[in-house]
This record gives sequence, C-alpha cells and structure tokens, in this order.
Amino acid sequence: MKVLHIITSSETGGAEIALEKLIKFHISNSKYIHNVVCLKPLGDVGDRLISEGVKVTSLNLKSFLFLPLSFFKLLLLIKNQKPDLIQTWLYHSDLIGSLAALLLGFKKIIWNIRSSDALLGKGLSISGYLSMRLCSLISHSVPHTIISVAERAKEQHLKQGYCERKFKVIQNGFSLEKFNPLLDVTKHSRERIDLIEGFKIVGSIGRYNEYKDYQTLIAASKIMLSKRKDILFVLIGEGLEDGNKELKELLINQGVFNNFRLLGKRNNINELILLFDVFCLHSISEGFPNVLGEAMSSGIPCVSTDAGDAGILLGDVGRLVEVGQPKQLSKALLEVLDLPSEKIQEISKLGRERIKSRFSINKIVKKYEELYEEISISK
Repeated sequence: MKVLHIITSSETGGAEIALEKLIKFHISNSKYIHNVVCLKPLGDVGDRLISEGVKVTSLNLKSFLFLPLSFFKLLLLIKNQKPDLIQTWLYHSDLIGSLAALLLGFKKIIWNIRSSDALLGKGLSISGYLSMRLCSLISHSVPHTIISVAERAKEQHLKQGYCERKFKVIQNGFSLEKFNPLLDVTKHSRERIDLIEGFKIVGSIGRYNEYKDYQTLIAASKIMLSKRKDILFVLIGEGLEDGNKELKELLINQGVFNNFRLLGKRNNINELILLFDVFCLHSISEGFPNVLGEAMSSGIPCVSTDAGDAGILLGDVGRLVEVGQPKQLSKALLEVLDLPSEKIQEISKLGRERIKSRFSINKIVKKYEELYEEISISK
C-alpha cells in the first residue's frame, strides 16, 4: 500500500515527529510504502527520513506568491506517484493537498488535526486560521476520515463546524526502547551542561514561543527559588539558547538567570531527559504533547498545565495545574521535588506502565493500519 503524506513543514514539531515515528515503524514492513511531500523547505525531520531511505520531496514554498507553482508541482507528484491513500498533516496541507487530490479525481484522503486551539484561531497565523475555516467548510464532503490527535482538539474543531461523523481520535505513540530510564547517562553529560552536584533539576523541552508560556515557568521559578536555592532549570529546544536576548533579559529581570541552563536544540533528548528530577510542561496550547509522553516513558515524574489532552496522557500519575498559574505550578513542582525516593520510583514505574498499556508506538501504529485497510477497500 502506497501512502503519500503531505505536510506543511518538516522541521521538528508535534505533527512532524508523529509522522516520522509512523514511517520509521514501517520501514522494515514492505506492505506499506510511505512517501512525503512537504510544502516548505526541508527541515530536520525531512533530512532524517531521507537518511532512512524515505522519498521526501520539498516544494520549497517560501512565500505564498509562489503557491501556484508549488500547487502545480504537487499535482504532478500525485499524478506520477499514484498513491493508494493521501494523508495530509496540518491546516495548510489539509487544504492544499485536498484541492490537488480533488482536481485529479482522488477521493481517499485522510486529514490530521493537531491543535487543540482552533477555537478563535488561537495559536494560528492568519493564513493558518483561514485555512482552518475553509477546511471546516469542505470537511463534510472531502476527507474520508479526519484524525484528531486529542479529544479536546476534536471538540474544539466541532465547534468550528467540522464534520463530526468523520472524526477518529488517534493519539501520539511513544517508543519505550528509545525513551528508557535504563539508558546510560554519564557524569560527563552533567558536567558538559554545567549542572551543579546536589542540585535538583527541573527540565522543560519545547520551542520558544508564546504558546509554550515560558513567562509562567520563569515566574514559578522565582517563587521556588525564594523557598529553596538548590534548583536548576534546564531548558531544551529551538530558541532556548543564550543568544535569545528576549529570554535572557526576562531571566535577568526576574533575578533567576544563574539558575537556568539554556541548551538550545539538541539531538540526544532521550539521554538529557534522564538528568531531570521532574519534567515540566507549562504550555497554554497543546494537542497531545509528545514531550510529556517521552518524559513518562523515561520514568521522569511530570507536572503539566491542563493544555490539550495533557490530563488524559498523565492520568493520575502526574500533577496537573491550571494554565498560566505560576503559584500552582511552583507548588506542584516543589511537592514533587520533596517526594521520598520510594515514591519517585513508584511514579516512574506507573508512568512507563501507562504509556506501555495505552500509548505505545506499536498500539498507535496498529490504529493507523486498521484505518488504512478500511479506507483501501472503500469506494
């Protein structure tokens, strides 16, 4: 079965990582052939897939002025590749991919909805919001199935007029082999990122943008450091480096800069995450957060804001607090840091077991396979 994926970007992000996991799981399975088209120039995920032998084509769309040319290229790609299914990811690709497929008389189309904040266009560019609104109008006639990564995302898209009967919730899946508490993390790793012996580590992973709400984490850190000084906050992700003047100024103004380590973008997240004593997700907007599941898979205790389906992922294993509440966040983080080692071990075990029983990559890929088979035999 040949599946053509059309995705807006191949930079590191929730949708891109979900696609990468799905394709890599099938690399040794000759039944499924996955090809990828990304609208924008190639990013990290695209490069990694190419290195694995996956056919990835970039339309190199840098400006919407060149959209007609990119659209024509997409038409040719679909016509030449003759896929059995087309799976689109994110609003721009849902819209553009669907229009191209329809012009060619292709009907077996799957959309992927990621954001839980379609309501009022929160977290979207103007073009993203317009694409989402147009998709809501054609959702009743175009896609065979609309995959939502989260229950909350589904509910909010229904409020926007999306077709309810076409929705199917398939969450992100997680690799218990890659994210494993038994991985060896050397003392050199701690020294290399300037950790202080005996200090507790609060870790956060994500891009630097307003929807990740680093202001709330920084405000919470100030409260925490007023109560105990032996805490370091380690931030990993795009934009989270010393060169970010805005972030650096915010940390200095709050008087917490010396207790933060800004590591920027890293490729060994599965190793670095094991240095954390607690993982913190502080977003105001999420779908089904990858980093939270990866922390749980790694056996790290977690504290999260109630963004997207974070609560469904955590269950009763972690601590859930309201969005944008530094006092609640600091209280929850301090409580976890104060837990005895036996309780930490229990949480670690329960978190991994929850991922294994409900959200392992094996279980999630099986849901995709069942959907592919269902659509392949439909008219």
